[in-house]
Amino acid sequence: MKIFRIIFLSILLTLFLGFLNKTQALNTQNILISKVSNSMLEISNFGEDFQFSKIEIIQNSQNIGEISNGIFLKKSQILFSEKDGDGQILSQDLLSEQIELKIDGKKVDFLCAENMKCEEKNAPEITKDDILIRNFNKDIFEISQKKVNFKHGGLAEIEEDFCENLQISEVLINSNEQFLELKNTKNQKISLKKCGIEIYTGNNKDPQKIDFKDIEILPNDFLIINFNSENSFKFSKTGNNKIILLNSKNQEIQSVELKGSKKNLSWIFDGKEWKQSFKITKNSENILQVCEDGFFLNAENHCEKNKKTCQAGYFLNEETDRCNKIKEENQEKKCENGYFLNLETNRCNKILVEKAILECREGYERNLETNRCRKISSTIVSKKDVLCAPGYTRNPETNRCRKNSNEVKKELAHCKDGYERNEETNRCRKVVKNSGASDDVKKDEEKSKQAEFTGWWIIAVVILVFLAILFFEFRKDIFAKFSKGKK
Repeated sequence: MKIFRIIFLSILLTLFLGFLNKTQALNTQNILISKVSNSMLEISNFGEDFQFSKIEIIQNSQNIGEISNGIFLKKSQILFSEKDGDGQILSQDLLSEQIELKIDGKKVDFLCAENMKCEEKNAPEITKDDILIRNFNKDIFEISQKKVNFKHGGLAEIEEDFCENLQISEVLINSNEQFLELKNTKNQKISLKKCGIEIYTGNNKDPQKIDFKDIEILPNDFLIINFNSENSFKFSKTGNNKIILLNSKNQEIQSVELKGSKKNLSWIFDGKEWKQSFKITKNSENILQVCEDGFFLNAENHCEKNKKTCQAGYFLNEETDRCNKIKEENQEKKCENGYFLNLETNRCNKILVEKAILECREGYERNLETNRCRKISSTIVSKKDVLCAPGYTRNPETNRCRKNSNEVKKELAHCKDGYERNEETNRCRKVVKNSGASDDVKKDEEKSKQAEFTGWWIIAVVILVFLAILFFEFRKDIFAKFSKGKK
């Protein structure tokens, strides 16, 4: 499996390099030799503006003309000549031998006449007085029969690259408010037009590219790039993040790889290395704070909680981490009126005032046990002497009147037909007419006795079965004991 991965990655790399070379070739194929005389050489750009490091004219393996670090403007010409050209030519005998055009070290075009020593020829036999013009339709050089004007002015200078003065100074990753901070380290305003940033997140091999337009930064000022919820790009909060700062030539200026980002801690650059800080200094100079608020870095390089300070008259209780009031010695606590100081609890207790015994109102007297007023029972006429209502008598135990039940015996009404009076309850009950009722009662009594007798027999049988099981289980032990007794 590993071998297949290596092969697959190799194929991708080959395709990428091939595409890169093809793109560069397309750009340089648009730049060709257009006119040549014995003392001047003109090249033309039929494509877009092209930034180059070096354009060379080679003859007989020697560099006879060179222009470095410039921009070849689109649809324009660059002229190599002894004077009044964009680049100086050192040879005054250009039509004597083969000529090659190289851009950034790569051969892009050539001129070889029939009377020159070369393998591939693209021009007729010529003399030193001839002027050659390229026929772009046939891609060959032809001798001009008319007067020819050599053009120039297609060379432009590269704008100064200020990207070298930029520095990645702070990055906040593991947060919902992600940002990247750049600092201008130069004492003058700079443009970021030619600068760029590439960001690799996690295991992604394709970077996120950030290009600046006409953004400028003031001297020693900062530029913040926010990555909030509105942006499609985000840092990997807990994974690996690689940030590369690029110049106008797409070359690396600064690179930083950050991983293991702690929540809400920003990465800051102190000039030597990257460290995580609790202090977020967005748009300002970095401040390294290795401990969170309320803690300090002790001598053992560990974060320790700051000790709480208490106001005057209070002290810090280390167990509760609270400020307690300092008790002043020899200072007697004062209580308000109606209270006294309890020396055991050091608290003010209410003074109990014995209430004056008030007289009970008329018809009431004070109960010595409950100290409450109760109604006076009349001493003139005793409740016992008070007569009860007719039909009631006084109960000597409760001293209350109760209804007479036997005083006047009501005349009992006759029971209706089919009913007779029960002497015990004095109520009418239905007469049961059944001659065999007594026999049924007797039969029920006999059945009850028989059932009771049967129940006792069942209990006896169960006990005997239980004893038999016990005897069977322990028969060996019983026989053994009897045997010992006989001996």
